[in-house]
Amino acid sequence: MADEISLGGALKAAYGFWWRGVRAAAGILAVTAIASAWLAFVSRQAPESPADSSLSLVAMSAYVLLATLALSAVYRAAFGATHPKEADFNLGPLGFQVGAVEASVFVASFLNGLLLAFLGVLMGLAVLAMLIAVAASSKVQPATPQAFQAFMGTMWPPSAHWAPVFAVLAAALVLVTWVMLRLSLSLTASAAERKVRVLSSWTLTRGRVWVLLAGHVIIALPMMALIYVQWLLLGPSGVVTSGKLALAPDIQAVTMILLAAAGVFYQMPVVAGFNAYIYERVGPTPTPEAKTA
Repeated sequence: MADEISLGGALKAAYGFWWRGVRAAAGILAVTAIASAWLAFVSRQAPESPADSSLSLVAMSAYVLLATLALSAVYRAAFGATHPKEADFNLGPLGFQVGAVEASVFVASFLNGLLLAFLGVLMGLAVLAMLIAVAASSKVQPATPQAFQAFMGTMWPPSAHWAPVFAVLAAALVLVTWVMLRLSLSLTASAAERKVRVLSSWTLTRGRVWVLLAGHVIIALPMMALIYVQWLLLGPSGVVTSGKLALAPDIQAVTMILLAAAGVFYQMPVVAGFNAYIYERVGPTPTPEAKTA
């Protein structure tokens, strides 16, 4: 297996796999796109309502389950071409099936989520600690939230007091991004090996962070463009401003459906093809050597 990964080769393989992945898993991808749009729509409703909160939880659960099945289906299609005799990579009708691949991807996704949540809590604590340190080091001791806000000054562009806080936040974001890239093949390895591979997939990305970063950024560009168009149409608050209020619900619905469809029918299979190409050249996950007496 080649250790050197070509960014151009990986992107060519990713986009070359796109139509094959969509065609093989069209059914589960379509259902997942509908669930994604539904989740986006429900999330925009009044979050204070208990009924809406319960509905959001149902929508989130449905999306997570269907996204797991969809991602597993495109990985089955990706690895089925190189492992034609392995039954675990066979696809059900329209991509619907449940088996060892789906179970491994689901558990690995859950563990990745726990790890990212833990890192998010650490980031929050680091930023809070820096805020406290900035306030404690000053001769002025703000006693109320209003006084503290006046003391810190404008958040953007950042005042002198906010600068160290943003520096800590930037460092934390770089760390989290690096960890995410180092674990970016965990779901791929879990699907390929039909075993849960999270921390054990760490070695697969050693020395390949820049290729992974560049590839994922390039693949994400169309999604970023769609989000930017949505921001231009709806504004940062998500509501169409003066002169277009009558079109706000329609524009919201159209942009949510487009983003959901692009995320499922474009982003998911292309990323899977990209990661599968890299994994085929660096995997499988090394098995720990047995300890001897």
